[in-house]
Amino acid sequence: MLMKSIAFLKFSIPENCYYTLQFQMAFERLGLKTTVYELSEGRQRDVLTALFNDRPDCLFGVAIAGKDPILLTDGFRTDDQIMKELPLLCDHLQVPYISYQLDPPVNFKHYCHSDYLVYGHFDRLICKTLRDSVLKKVTCIPYAVDYHLLDLPPLDKKYPIVFMGSFYDIELVEKLWKQRYSKKLIQQMLDIVQHLQNDPYLHLMQAMNDLWDLEEKNAAEVYCQIELYLRSIERWELVKAFSDYPLHIFGGPIAIGNHHGRSWKKALKGTNVIVHDVVKYLPSLEIMRQTHVLLNSCPVFIGGTHDRVMNGLACRAMVVTNCNEHTQELFGHNKGVGYFRMHQWDTIRHHVDYWLKHPEVCNDQIKSAHSILKQNHTWDHRAQSLLQEMSCHLSRS
Repeated sequence: MLMKSIAFLKFSIPENCYYTLQFQMAFERLGLKTTVYELSEGRQRDVLTALFNDRPDCLFGVAIAGKDPILLTDGFRTDDQIMKELPLLCDHLQVPYISYQLDPPVNFKHYCHSDYLVYGHFDRLICKTLRDSVLKKVTCIPYAVDYHLLDLPPLDKKYPIVFMGSFYDIELVEKLWKQRYSKKLIQQMLDIVQHLQNDPYLHLMQAMNDLWDLEEKNAAEVYCQIELYLRSIERWELVKAFSDYPLHIFGGPIAIGNHHGRSWKKALKGTNVIVHDVVKYLPSLEIMRQTHVLLNSCPVFIGGTHDRVMNGLACRAMVVTNCNEHTQELFGHNKGVGYFRMHQWDTIRHHVDYWLKHPEVCNDQIKSAHSILKQNHTWDHRAQSLLQEMSCHLSRS
């Protein structure tokens, strides 16, 4: 059965809106009927009524910041009720729901009991782990780019080096660990961190399987804490490594629970770094278009290429990112991407120095990257793959 219609569930987080729009437009270009339902406060029951009256072939939602639209449609139920294996909306409708996950898989238990839930993630190693263990249907949906970005003319490079990201205060993380956890548990978590830093191609989920009993009651919390530590320490060390360069940072401080740490501005006082306010998603793309070198840190997702890498290249910026097997398979070397390893900053600084002095080399590499993106990595490519996969799924149902 060919999938002919798809309904999108969304809420008003900018990234959620952006990816929902990209998929909606891509599916429309493939000839599908698309409908978007916004889950604003007080409209959940109206959305449910509309969906039952005009049942689509498939549902789609982007899950980000711990929120999945399919769970919000069940907002009149508690999390405890969701965990008691009550049907989700897609089970009531008896249509598949693609849940496109952009964060670590800490809430996957919400989905284990659904026969219609298709768990999508951009990291193929996460997909493999979940497919081999707990979830019935998993699909890998790598990040892609808006093909319009690839056709935009180049802009002057106003920013020599840019880092876009929030500040996670590693000093606050360490302080809170000492307050919350035993010395034994802290050492175990630090052992896993060390293990991952020594082998940048090892996934956090695999490291925890090797060094930790995932059946432990607090395994999800431990995963989140290690991910937080890795995120905090890597972006801090990366930014410090370039703090004597003309580096511009766009991002604010992140609170950890109710605890507030330092800001980028306070932590980097006395350096050459220029700190700007946080920018929303679409304005960030305009900044990337004016950036010569974009720094990226994403230490946990090594089986998927982060959207800042894809968008940075699409916006004609050279990209510095952590070692990542998926990114290296896509772009290799000398195609717009340079790779760093923790504690080996001189190597990547040498690459950046060369790029800043040789813009003509960068232009050639960006052309190669654009060719790769146009051939296989636009949202139209992702929609086409999902259309084929879901049409096969509907035929078997």
